[in-house]
Amino acid sequence: MNAERFPALSLEEMTPRQREMAEYILATRGSLRGFEMLLRSPELGDRMQKVGEYIRYKNTIPQVLVEIAILLVAKKINSEFEWYEHERISAKLGLDPKITEAIGRDQRPALTEDEAIVYDFSCELLDTRHASDEVCKRVVDRFGEAALVDLTCTIGYYCAYAFVLNVGRYQLPAGVTSPLTAPGKAS
Repeated sequence: MNAERFPALSLEEMTPRQREMAEYILATRGSLRGFEMLLRSPELGDRMQKVGEYIRYKNTIPQVLVEIAILLVAKKINSEFEWYEHERISAKLGLDPKITEAIGRDQRPALTEDEAIVYDFSCELLDTRHASDEVCKRVVDRFGEAALVDLTCTIGYYCAYAFVLNVGRYQLPAGVTSPLTAPGKAS
């Protein structure tokens, strides 16, 4: 694979606006990894990372369920770096690794009722770019209207972020292989 397009910048190399964004990310997340491309457009990058912060830490959907949606996005868009990061986050949050493994193989895992609601909504939205009344009702009945908005925007945000990671050619750490394969290749 080609080299990453946006190498890390030192704080000394950054403009004041880039440094402001970087310092906030470092203070709240501890690492700039995955944000190097967004630092090149700090106004947009800062707004995106703040949306991501809401989605990850203030979402009305429980975080472990949000990870199901994120993994489905990573698989659908073939974003190896996003998959790598969220496979680890999902494990820390206690998501059953059998769910992660099944998603990686494009198979429906065994799911609890809440997991199935998020999984079905996410799959339908990613596959058809729409959501039926039935899947929307299931989300609203279980989690509320705000959750339908949050889940929809979570999927949209992580689609955008997967594109950023793919265009930026973010590399997996040395020795790590991805369960994802390029579209059209056998799993």
